[in-house]
Amino acid sequence: MPYIREDAIHELETTCDWRSYGRKHGESLFTRFFQNYYLPEKFGYDKRRAHFSSMINSGQLTREEAIQQLLEPLYEGHSLEVDKSYFCKKLDITVEELDRLMAEPNGHYTDFPSWDGRYQRMKRFQNKLEGLIGRRIGSYS
Repeated sequence: MPYIREDAIHELETTCDWRSYGRKHGESLFTRFFQNYYLPEKFGYDKRRAHFSSMINSGQLTREEAIQQLLEPLYEGHSLEVDKSYFCKKLDITVEELDRLMAEPNGHYTDFPSWDGRYQRMKRFQNKLEGLIGRRIGSYS
């Protein structure tokens, strides 16, 4: 089914009394903060890239337009500080604590306890057993 963003917006505005939030996922403070501050600042991941890529592939946006939009700031003016304060209030931490956490080096999932080692050992055992008996064994996980 074809999806044309501008047509969908027009339909929503005329039939459902919908109004734009100005940005993708701007309706939720948490999502806005997560996608426009946390992901790009902590991990260098700008979700607009994937969104714009889809728009380019569907012919609804040119690469040059996407590049221009990526140059626009993720937050306008004072709104980052307002959202950051609200976010910290909800988490019951200070803005300074959030800034400290954001400055910490990123961890890898292997830095934390998990069942990954046991899973890998069980997988090796399963593969050897399958080789010995000459048939596949159903998954145990």
